[in-house]
Amino acid sequence: MVGTAPWQQLHAIQQQAVPLPHPGSNPPDPGTAGVFQYRQYRLCIHQTRGRGAMTIRFADLPAEFKQVDDAWAWRQLLRCWLTIGAAIWLCGLSDNPLVWLLAFVVVGHMQYHLSVLGHHGLHRNLFSSQRVNEFVSRYLLHGPLGLPNEAMRRNHMTHHRYFEQEQDYERENYDFSLFGRDTPRGLLRWLIGAYTGGAVLPAVGRVLRGSGKQAKKDASGGEGAPGAMLWSTLRDWLPVMVSQLVLVCLWWWGTGHWWAYSLWFVAIFTLLAGFSATRAMLEHADPAEPPQRLMSFPCSAWQRYLLGAANFNFHAEHHLYGGVPACHLERLHHYLRERDALPGVVLVPSYTERLGQLLSQLRLSSAEGGAR
Repeated sequence: MVGTAPWQQLHAIQQQAVPLPHPGSNPPDPGTAGVFQYRQYRLCIHQTRGRGAMTIRFADLPAEFKQVDDAWAWRQLLRCWLTIGAAIWLCGLSDNPLVWLLAFVVVGHMQYHLSVLGHHGLHRNLFSSQRVNEFVSRYLLHGPLGLPNEAMRRNHMTHHRYFEQEQDYERENYDFSLFGRDTPRGLLRWLIGAYTGGAVLPAVGRVLRGSGKQAKKDASGGEGAPGAMLWSTLRDWLPVMVSQLVLVCLWWWGTGHWWAYSLWFVAIFTLLAGFSATRAMLEHADPAEPPQRLMSFPCSAWQRYLLGAANFNFHAEHHLYGGVPACHLERLHHYLRERDALPGVVLVPSYTERLGQLLSQLRLSSAEGGAR
């Protein structure tokens, strides 16, 4: 594959990839069963300095990169919920609109952090125990955000399996031919809209499509399929309903106002949706031809806190080695970088710099189009 573009290499890898049941072809560990039950890339092709193409197998990574760190996950989870609790407490202390506005921003940002942890839960490697992983994902991560866990998992695994292809459920986040984002003004208009509810309808559409397909899959082949589909859907949405009821009571009890829960609800459809859409766009969008969509952001601490929570800024490594738990992605990045083994990955110093690059690319392409 020497001389081919990174995106072409990735497509070739995807076409040749076969499922890896477990690193080293060993039987699954009972504590991590299901971690590797989705499609993996057997070979990661990368360009090296003057030496052509080489291969690195997931199974050849150091064993410590494949171990789940439960303490890390609990720290991340507690940090988010304690911060949310503090915001509710502040609202209970003061009716000052500025305090509530600050709480709204803090809550929306912590919702985004919860969604990132929920993403890691979708890969079944946030916690070593699958029972804990599923319970936390359903009731403490996705449920509070109004998201059915299995529908989210189905959509996200489709993103990994069909990355850049038409079947990719998240393509609308990075394909600039959609939503009029092929000009600087169009991109900025889309970004502003994402934080004011504009990203809600596409996201809801993805969730509902995934939920419906999951229900059909669970009910296929059985008698009384409509009833089975209904039960499958209710089972996936039950944690959402329970979580929302608990949050209504929590906000009411914490602030003394029955309507205070609306702060949480509105934040989901504005700040959470906006942060998620922004990150997804910056990670994969590239108007160049051919595009280079595998990017990592070894950025500053404040930008990691803003958009790259829970090591999500090392996003290319996650795509290439999806079985590596999030707690090890930073170490994996340095391990691969020291060995010149990042396959066609674009390293961007910061998210803000990437946004500037995209605007410059779009400005240049718009000028060239106008000159023709």
